[in-house]
Amino acid sequence: MVTPLFSNGLIKIDYHSQYAGRDWHVIRWLQAVAPGAGPFSDSELATIATGCQAAYDGLHAFTRSDNVFVGTTVTDFTDDTGLDHFVAAGGGGGETSDGLPIHTAAEISWGLLRRYRGGHPKTYLSAMSVGQLDSVDQWVSSFVTALQAAAITFLNSLNSITITRSSVVITFKAVNVSKFSGHAERPSPVIDQLFGATVNSMVSAQRRRRGRI
Repeated sequence: MVTPLFSNGLIKIDYHSQYAGRDWHVIRWLQAVAPGAGPFSDSELATIATGCQAAYDGLHAFTRSDNVFVGTTVTDFTDDTGLDHFVAAGGGGGETSDGLPIHTAAEISWGLLRRYRGGHPKTYLSAMSVGQLDSVDQWVSSFVTALQAAAITFLNSLNSITITRSSVVITFKAVNVSKFSGHAERPSPVIDQLFGATVNSMVSAQRRRRGRI
């Protein structure tokens, strides 16, 4: 069974960065609060993409100055014919101390109200710097506190994105999309609103394929 990802009003957000010659992405999701809000026009997606990109700037600031924020792509997942829209960014992060390998990441865990087995949805922020380390396996506590505050601001900013269609204001909420229950695919995806963020004080790693040598 292949679980379809499509749901009316569902939007995929793809944040694209380049660090140390490699591309890396942060994927998040939005869901229109109004039922039947999709599909979205290109101009509506442009407004959403601009808002999503502005929301991410606060997280990007914690990455290294040579980590280039390429831009943000939003894709309408109302159905398999949904449009996408790209907004270019540019510019590096705010950290200037020596860089860590691209697979070294700060782990942000997003909260859900639903109880279930398994870990919470997560975001792995790459392009971290040596100056953010307290030890070989721990981040500096002030960095953890600041990143957690930025993650909550990011979440609140996503939840404040709106578009106006024929004088009707359509609002959105940041969500997680789950295709699996245990190791089995669901007949349809489960979509949960995100509530809060927690940054892991331990240094995390994310597998990233480097290509053939």
